[in-house]
Amino acid sequence: MWLLAGQKAPDHSTKKSKSGYESEVTVYECEDCTNCPHKEKCTRAKGNKRLYISKSFLEKRQESYENILSETGIQYRTNRSIQVEGAFGVLKNDYEFQRFLLRGKTKVKLEILLLCMGVMSITAEAAAQSSIVDDFVTAPFSVRFSVRIEEAAM
Repeated sequence: MWLLAGQKAPDHSTKKSKSGYESEVTVYECEDCTNCPHKEKCTRAKGNKRLYISKSFLEKRQESYENILSETGIQYRTNRSIQVEGAFGVLKNDYEFQRFLLRGKTKVKLEILLLCMGVMSITAEAAAQSSIVDDFVTAPFSVRFSVRIEEAAM
């Protein structure tokens, strides 16, 4: 329950996000905040204090919370915290990749693309030098890296 001092009747409206998603929100607004002693602590708005509440968001948040606390949710969280994504583990351990040098979405995408291309060319070269060239194309990513690691150990 949301209580605002001198609250008006709630206003129901739709709000559109930057991505174009429309959601129904209920807007709770104070009638007059000009002489309120709590205004400095309550809001930085020039006008009155407003609360935007989306009931569908609250319902989805509750559903998500229940899923996280369920037996399968606990199992997923446990497994996720234990398992390392294989390709990223190889990048970090074998190639000593620590951080992105560039900033911004497109630049980071470009950097990871270049990293992947480099890793794949090294892997292809290692497979071409070994006797399992035919199996290389159909082998999973982790198997391809193990070929390179085994040859490096020899």
